Amino acid sequence: MKKVYLATIVLAMAMMVILPSTAQANLLSNASFESPGNTWACPTDWGTDGTAAAKGQTDYAIIAYDGDWVFTVDQWGGGSADAWGYAAQDVTTALNTGDTATLNMYIATDVDYTGSAKVKLDFLNDADVVLGTALSSSYGADTPWTLATASGLVPDGTVKLNAYALSENMGIGSKSAYFDAADLTVTPIPEPTSLLLLGSGLIGLLGFAWRKRK
Repeated sequence: MKKVYLATIVLAMAMMVILPSTAQANLLSNASFESPGNTWACPTDWGTDGTAAAKGQTDYAIIAYDGDWVFTVDQWGGGSADAWGYAAQDVTTALNTGDTATLNMYIATDVDYTGSAKVKLDFLNDADVVLGTALSSSYGADTPWTLATASGLVPDGTVKLNAYALSENMGIGSKSAYFDAADLTVTPIPEPTSLLLLGSGLIGLLGFAWRKRK
């Protein structure tokens, strides 16, 4: 009977490990902004936009979290209040309603940064309409390299994800926000068949153990 109980525990633990392990590998290209180029160039595989004084890859002012380059949004001297800037990457992959999409990225900021640094994940349909958005916490001045996470369930009709490194609400002369080491994964919801097999196996083993005790 002890062997039956042990088998039950082993089966349960195995299924707990197997079911979540179907998360995809990192879906982002150039996830650490490691493209060659001049300072403030747009990193390969990313698009940049915004009203901040400069936005692009840079290899100075801060030690990169991973590799040699980071993505930076900088607002020096001039500019306008509420400046913003971002790097974004579209990812088209197989998605099912209810899957969990998670964007992780490291964020750091200067001591005199006055904006709001965060990561954002948009869920889009085939017409590029945003069906939902997941946001990380916001980070202000003097933030050391910190892992920021935006995670959400995939809405019905989603065919594409859009990952953002975003700095906004930057005042004049706000200085820099830095982004590095991005990671985007999708974890499928457990298939009903897998859950049914797990439940059936556990019920069968427990039932067998109960009969042996009688």
